[in-house]
This record gives sequence, structure tokens and C-alpha cells, in this order.
Amino acid sequence: MSFHSNLLRLFDPLTFRCSHPQITFNLGRFTDSIKGEWDSLRQHDIMFLLTIQAHDASGDRYKDDTEFRQHFGLKYVRGCEIADLIGSDGERYS
Repeated sequence: MSFHSNLLRLFDPLTFRCSHPQITFNLGRFTDSIKGEWDSLRQHDIMFLLTIQAHDASGDRYKDDTEFRQHFGLKYVRGCEIADLIGSDGERYS
């Protein structure tokens, strides 16, 4: 399946509040192996969502004396638990 709509349970680490945003992924342009990885996700799996703002030097070889976050443009890391998986047809995955 090339299109997923995933409902995730996101936890705010400072307050331990829980929210239920809907996150949609279009996997149509990816290889079958990448699609297979996404298709293997199940309810209650834990994921990490990264916000990356890459810049020209992000593609350069990483050097140990460089801060990892700055080199790759890593801005935020959030943990989440998959609460539900819904396909493009609106049906729940089991």
C-alpha cells in the first residue's frame, strides 16, 4: 500500500500530557523495501519523529569535533506510540 494515515499518541516529556494527532505519509515514491518497513508497523510500536533542517554542509563527512545536531540540522526529537493504523481506504489495519 502506498499511502498510510497513522494516528500516533505523542507524549510531551515535560508534562506527560498525551495528544492524538493524525500524521499522514505518502509512500508512493519509495522503494518496496522502505514501504515494507512502514507496513511492518503495528499498534503500540514506539517511534521517534525527527525534525531536520539540513543545510549545504549536512552532506559533508561528519567529523568527531563537530556537534552532531548542528552538522545534520537536527532540531527536535519526539517519541510516540502508534495508537492506530488506517489505510488510504479508511479501514483499520489489524
